[in-house]
Amino acid sequence: MVSLTCPVVDAGSGRVLAENEPFRRWYPASLTKLMTAYTVFRAIRAGEITLQSPVVVSANAAAERPSKMGYPKGSVLTIDNAIKILMVKSANDIATAVAESVGGSERAFAARMNAEARRLGMTGSH
Repeated sequence: MVSLTCPVVDAGSGRVLAENEPFRRWYPASLTKLMTAYTVFRAIRAGEITLQSPVVVSANAAAERPSKMGYPKGSVLTIDNAIKILMVKSANDIATAVAESVGGSERAFAARMNAEARRLGMTGSH
């Protein structure tokens, strides 16, 4: 028997064809990185930033624990490169640098991510 980790859904109708513990909570390691990227893409779409906008690695970002890229304080990347790093490496230092560069601070960016999660109907993510 195949163990399902997510439901099988008919893409046309949205009807669930098979499921296994659909309401059991699970914690993907990179959900924060996915929400970071999603929030950044929403900011790009809103015209707040572009793919070429700078991401500055602060002392706070450089001090993040691994997984990390290890860029020194003061390094500058583009949003485009930072998002690619997030999606491939899931680097905590780059996630923090993106949050600070796009949101002004980690706290402000987290508030934006939480607002996006609520807008998407994510009730168990904060």
